Amino acid sequence: MPAATGEPESAEPRGDIGEESPADTAEEPEDRAEGEPIPAVLTAARVESQQPAQSSKRRASGGVIAALAVGAALIVVAVLILARDPIVAAVPGAAKIYGMVGLAGEELGAGLDIRDVSSTREPSGESETLVIEGVIANTSDGPRNIPLIRVALFDADNEELQFVTVSPDRLALPPGETVDFTARLENPAAAARRIKVTFAPRDEST
Repeated sequence: MPAATGEPESAEPRGDIGEESPADTAEEPEDRAEGEPIPAVLTAARVESQQPAQSSKRRASGGVIAALAVGAALIVVAVLILARDPIVAAVPGAAKIYGMVGLAGEELGAGLDIRDVSSTREPSGESETLVIEGVIANTSDGPRNIPLIRVALFDADNEELQFVTVSPDRLALPPGETVDFTARLENPAAAARRIKVTFAPRDEST
């Protein structure tokens, strides 16, 4: 028999002192720190779940803005239609703009005709007065309001030199009837070569 040496039989080494086995280092679920980031997969899933709600809010906001814009445009158009006559009367050339968008309405003096225009000169001391006379006829099938009558003098180059506006004795004219008018221009320009008689809005002053 071998001699007893008093030393225990050798065993397989367990490793360095202080080294833990894999079983000892396994992390339990409850040991995860509270501040540890959420895994990327979960984060992405959460972001994707929020996108439909955000898109719905954007669409709702865009719909409200579009509705407000349409409403404002309709109000502007309504005001322009209702105030067409005052605007045309106050702003030269506005009738053409209304015509371009199909809101021209009736032309000033529609249904009325200016006829039998004549002129004479009346001396008065050292001055002279040009008297222009004519007739307004209602050629329509209904009564018509009569605008002012505008009488203007033009030179040989078709430049306007003077003008005057007058109101006939009647404000409205039944169908088929006529009314006379008379306009007076004090000291007409010597360069005047042509007389032009047209209708003018009621708010135009002389």
